[in-house]
Amino acid sequence: WADIARRIAHEIKNPLTPIQLSAERIKLKYLSQIKAEKKVFLSCIETITRQVDEIGHMVDEFSSFARMPQPSMQNENLVEICHQAVFLEQIRKPNLNFKTKFGRKKIIISCDKQQISRALTNLLKNAAESVEAAILNEGIKPTDGEITLLITENKIRKHTKSINISISDSGLGLPEELQNQLFEPYVTTRKGGSGLGLAIVKKIIEEHGGDLSLNNRPKRGAIVNITLNSETRLLDLKRNNGEV
Repeated sequence: WADIARRIAHEIKNPLTPIQLSAERIKLKYLSQIKAEKKVFLSCIETITRQVDEIGHMVDEFSSFARMPQPSMQNENLVEICHQAVFLEQIRKPNLNFKTKFGRKKIIISCDKQQISRALTNLLKNAAESVEAAILNEGIKPTDGEITLLITENKIRKHTKSINISISDSGLGLPEELQNQLFEPYVTTRKGGSGLGLAIVKKIIEEHGGDLSLNNRPKRGAIVNITLNSETRLLDLKRNNGEV
């Protein structure tokens, strides 16, 4: 899959820049000369540049999937990582209702902060887009457009915990016929999607020794569950004043 992604990215990326530059040059050169249907002309140029941008974003996902680095593990505060991911998505989608429940202010785990942040951002973005689609297509009230991130902890044995991150939404939910395939590369329910977002998330979580599941909620929407194990040491206990 990585090799296929690498080849696709290479073949698609080459013509994108000349297409965009040509569209901008046409606009600059001929806009002043067009008297009739100027709005149509501008709309066509904007469509070209917008679609090039979207294809470029898709190419970036292909490249990221092909070059996914090995995680660089450090002791990080999972609560802060989750809080930041939700905050950024809330800025991007201020019309939606985001909720969080962390239990406490500090949960230290060994992880690659950048990769876990990326996985959470991807999942929150999917949830937000699903809720927006439900508001648009199914007539739910914007005030009912809700996304919740919850962290729970379960002690397995001394100095070892199971940490669960759940992201639930009130969106469209998952199509039953694709539910078992959504983590496979190039499978997507979104028009124009690359089908690599969930595949990248799955790869990140598995390389952190975790598990990932995706299910429909009983009434409406979907829920993603991430399970990670946190092994703590006496040094961590002292360093974090007992909070691990």
